[in-house]
Amino acid sequence: MDETGDSGRAAKKNGKQRGAENVVNVAEYLDRLDRTGELVPLNPDGSPNYSEIARHCGFGRQVFYTNETARALVEQRIQRFTESRESRKVKTALHRVDAQDRHIQRIEEKVATLSAEVEALRRQNHDLRERLRQYEVMEEVLDVGRYRP
Repeated sequence: MDETGDSGRAAKKNGKQRGAENVVNVAEYLDRLDRTGELVPLNPDGSPNYSEIARHCGFGRQVFYTNETARALVEQRIQRFTESRESRKVKTALHRVDAQDRHIQRIEEKVATLSAEVEALRRQNHDLRERLRQYEVMEEVLDVGRYRP
């Protein structure tokens, strides 16, 4: 996108102008990725695929080795995505832990209720056995006094 000078010839841009234009192209590309929900192209090792990014931005990958601002934009975008993904993972894990804690609390409450019921049944069983023993004694006393032909 060279500008045409008064003489009709294309005016050459200096390095700073091209660098600034490249930064704008990278920023626009990253904004486009944000709008479409796409990810920054990555290499298999997880590092940015600067060749692919440069192709989409309309310049060579060497720009990322000479233009620190363009490179920083890509790295910041990847870092922001990684932090966002890690944040979602942490939130999901915390939600699971919270759900498990509530489940454990309900189980503990149920165990306490059942333990109280078991204790009440033990007392009732003890009382009924004691009553039965008393009735057996009464029956034995009555049995001794009965007439037997």
